[in-house]
This record gives sequence, structure tokens and C-alpha cells, in this order.
Amino acid sequence: MTVGDIARRDVRTASTDTSLEAIVGLLAESGSNGVPVTDAEGRLIGIVTEHDVIRVIVPAYELGKPEESSKIDLDFLLAARVDQVRDRPASSMMTTNVISLEEHEPLFRATSMMLLKKLKVVPVTRDGVFVGIVSRIDIAQALLGVRI
Repeated sequence: MTVGDIARRDVRTASTDTSLEAIVGLLAESGSNGVPVTDAEGRLIGIVTEHDVIRVIVPAYELGKPEESSKIDLDFLLAARVDQVRDRPASSMMTTNVISLEEHEPLFRATSMMLLKKLKVVPVTRDGVFVGIVSRIDIAQALLGVRI
């Protein structure tokens, strides 16, 4: 079985100028952990994950220790922050050194790579052009012979 055999191909992509707000919509719509970012020719140039989005909206590293954050008016800070970042483009938050797989690669390679690198989704390409995405649940379903 290959990565291409189980890849979800009906995945919507973003461009480098897609806004943070639009990316959140794509993440919610797809139920996926990441939105691939492609250029005009469909080549994979990045990915924006849920982690990337939250990191932009909530700069937790600036808030200090979690136990100290309860002393801060987070609602006010978050509302102001959301207004600042709502239109931020994908290019400012995407991971550009994307780990991807070619569709002809064995499923075992995807499985081991995702586990070792702690990836939740992996974009699938054909000669560098984005063709789909594989998630952990896609692999589990394929291995168990279950497809929904």
C-alpha cells in the first residue's frame, strides 16, 4: 500500500496571502490539523497547522508561566491580539521546511516518519505538486481496513 492509496485528495489549500481568519475556517471545515500552502502552480511551499495558528493568536511564551497567566486579564489581551492578527497572511506563520511524501512511497514510511517526528498530518506530492494529505487517522483506518 502506498501513501497515494490513502491520501485525501479533496483538501483545500491556502496561498501565501490567505489570512489567518480564512485559514482557521479551512482548518475547521477540513477537520485536519494543517492547511497546505501552495504557489500558483500547485507546488507545496508550506503548511499552517493548528499549533501555528494558536501560537500567532496567543503568544504564550510572552505571558510567562501558566500559573501566572491567571493573574492577567486574558480576555482583554486576547481580544486586542485577535484584532491585530486576524488579517495576517499565511506566509508570516507557515512552516516552510515542510516534511512531505511523494504519493508512490510506501505507507510504512509515512507511518514511521509521522511517529518518529510527531507529525499529525503529512502533505502528499507528485513531483513537488501538492496532491493530498495523510493524517494519523487515515493511516489507522488503512491498517485496520476501515474507510469512512
